Amino acid sequence: MYLKIGSRDFVGLKTRQQTTRTDTTMNSNQDRVQCVRCKVNLPHTDFKKKRNGNLYRRCVQCTDKEAEYRNTHKCQHGRQKSICKECQGCGICEHNKRRSRCTECKGCGICEHNKIRSRCKECKGGEICEHQRIRSQCKECQGSGICLHDRLRSQCKECQGGGICDHNRRRSECKECQ
Repeated sequence: MYLKIGSRDFVGLKTRQQTTRTDTTMNSNQDRVQCVRCKVNLPHTDFKKKRNGNLYRRCVQCTDKEAEYRNTHKCQHGRQKSICKECQGCGICEHNKRRSRCTECKGCGICEHNKIRSRCKECKGGEICEHQRIRSQCKECQGSGICLHDRLRSQCKECQGGGICDHNRRRSECKECQ
């Protein structure tokens, strides 16, 4: 819009009606999130929330479709076909390891320092936080692997983590369980 008042020219000046209309559309767009799989802008309610309050990047429908596909496309051993060692899937190398994580084959998941790329501090992998720790296990970042008692979730006796046995000891150190 171009208005001329007196001797001054005003470019880009909006009327009150136009301003409120654009503000309303901006607010409705801010309440929407784009799914990374289907690329559709959807309301926040179509996304599941993580423990820390953030939203997952895929909508509920895409997540359900992927889970259904994974459940229907399994091998006779109940695993994903490509990474089943017994079926010799295409994701298994000659060393009988996952091809992407095999250090001998230099898989795509291994960095130049011969470590898992996402957990390599020198390469600044995606799983490393600003405190130079694994993000999910960092207390300062409130990682998903840390419970309410500021311990590793799997090793917390109060939370009955998976690393705690029936005798209320660490599963790896319990003489009765082994």
